[in-house]
Amino acid sequence: MKGYKIATIVLSIIVVLQLLFIGWIFQLGYQAIDNENICYYDVCKMDTLEYSAWYYDDYEKVCYCYEGDDITQQKYLGGN
Repeated sequence: MKGYKIATIVLSIIVVLQLLFIGWIFQLGYQAIDNENICYYDVCKMDTLEYSAWYYDDYEKVCYCYEGDDITQQKYLGGN
């Protein structure tokens, strides 16, 4: 009977760790989407000017706006 109790405790710990890991992965995904939206709406999409493409570099925390193949604007968005 003691073996079942230990197995139950171990499996419960594994399930809790899995849930924490999945929550962390979702949080990272939502943060990446938020950063892309900030880059697009707040930096690259102006009132009268809209660039053809944009890219948010998560490592450098820099938003790049492209017109064709040229980078026409870049802005550091540190803290996001």
